[in-house]
Amino acid sequence: MTYGARRQSRGFTLLELVLVLLILCIAAATAAPSLVGWGRASTVRDAGDQFLAVARWARTQALADSTIYRLNVDSREGTYWVTMQDGMNYVKPGSEFGRVFRVPDGFSIAMTNGCTSRSTAISSSSSASCSGVASRRPTRASYVSGPVKIT
Repeated sequence: MTYGARRQSRGFTLLELVLVLLILCIAAATAAPSLVGWGRASTVRDAGDQFLAVARWARTQALADSTIYRLNVDSREGTYWVTMQDGMNYVKPGSEFGRVFRVPDGFSIAMTNGCTSRSTAISSSSSASCSGVASRRPTRASYVSGPVKIT
């Protein structure tokens, strides 16, 4: 091999690597703000899905047992739970759905549609009421379920 002959190399130069990393950093910086909103939307969707699952379970149990179930909401604490009628009192059901559920930190749950009470009664007649007013059906798009809204 002579001094005048160039070696064939199979790698990238340092300049090429730095330019590729610079392009990747710029692309990540432009995409990052939209990804932050995606995480929050996913969390609120999950919280809404959990609330709907609890409400649907209470409705199913009310139909199966011919018993009145209540979906209780505490806006100040950000919690909700199910109770069932036992004589003149309301008690927690003896299952997984009898526990207190909490909305994620940074989110709130509130009664809407003019509801002033802390609970929605679910009876075997397939209806839900809040202070004697029939509530709307749950809508997954807005995550408003009857008289309750998670934001």
